[in-house]
Amino acid sequence: MVRLASAVARTIFSRASCSGAEQTPARTGVISGPRRKPPTPPCRDTARLAAVTDTAGYTLDKVVADIRGAARRSAETLKTLSDEALAVEATSMNPRFGVKPASFVVEQLLVYHLAKHQGQIRRNISQFNDARAAERS
Repeated sequence: MVRLASAVARTIFSRASCSGAEQTPARTGVISGPRRKPPTPPCRDTARLAAVTDTAGYTLDKVVADIRGAARRSAETLKTLSDEALAVEATSMNPRFGVKPASFVVEQLLVYHLAKHQGQIRRNISQFNDARAAERS
């Protein structure tokens, strides 16, 4: 179970990379309007990096509880957003998206992105089960 929890945790947090594709307007200087402090790049986010490297200590129950807790907190926050709030437009931190409404963030960057991670988790579980079955043979 620890190996499975590690695989699930690595899937969830493995997007903490430092590729050039993650350059944002804040990091490239292509920002209009007042300058703001750029977010911590994923490759320098120590909590995310620790989550990727310290996976052996996770239990499946802890990973599942953390996912459920994050989903619950996200749902509670999303319920508070009005139609007006979801219509507010802003320049995306990702230059390929340009100006988008908050609803885009919810629909595409939250729902779609999480669905991709769900597929990765299912694939990792399947691969784990296949490897485990092969070890027993």
